[in-house]
Amino acid sequence: FVVVQSSTTTETHPRLSGTTATVTEVNFGDFVVDYALIQGATGFGTPTGSVRFFVCNPTQTSGTAGNEVCPSTTGTAVGTTVTVSAVSNSDPPQSEATSAAVTANQLGVWCFRATYTPDTANYTGSADARHTECFKVTDTTDYTSAQKWLPNDSVTIASAHGAPVSGSLLIKLKKGSTCGAATTVYTETTITVSAAGTYNTTNGSDNATKYEVNASNADTYWWDVQFIPTNSNVTAFHTCKETSSVSIDNDAS
Repeated sequence: FVVVQSSTTTETHPRLSGTTATVTEVNFGDFVVDYALIQGATGFGTPTGSVRFFVCNPTQTSGTAGNEVCPSTTGTAVGTTVTVSAVSNSDPPQSEATSAAVTANQLGVWCFRATYTPDTANYTGSADARHTECFKVTDTTDYTSAQKWLPNDSVTIASAHGAPVSGSLLIKLKKGSTCGAATTVYTETTITVSAAGTYNTTNGSDNATKYEVNASNADTYWWDVQFIPTNSNVTAFHTCKETSSVSIDNDAS
């Protein structure tokens, strides 16, 4: 009689560590293992021996997009050699092995490679390095946005008939339903008026004094403006009519 060897086939697929389902895409940072199934032939007994696993990160794979593989010339050994275990009640007889976990810490396509080495003369060895050994590592982005209103005011002072204008300009920001009952939340440094013209508050550009309106303090705001002339022959004014009702809806997707 003649004793012959039977060939084996090794088929491997990536899995998330601790699961049994094949994956083709995982999240950045996931732990991924390679599962190998070795199939023998009826009458030749259960395949025994061990499997050596390798992995190629996105910088080590080769092949065009959608057909990447982990070539035998590169890759990194995954853990140590794994002894195969018999799959119960399988016909043809089968054995299985699972690699140690790999951390998916690079975006892109990763590929495993596995080689089965028998420890008896019944079977020949086999390997799997097809594209079905590959998985893509991806991540998603999310965002929140929060707007702020930096209130500013601009006051233009002019005399009705061209008389010189000088004095002090006092500008306050108030918060409340009416100006009379509103609370002062910001007082501009007194502006010295030396001539007719436009005078602006520095709030919003001056980090030392700016008052921010955000979602937590949205309300009705008033500008309280008072001009005190240097020459008593020029009339003063005091007004609180500028109002803004601020409602802020931030996006917290």
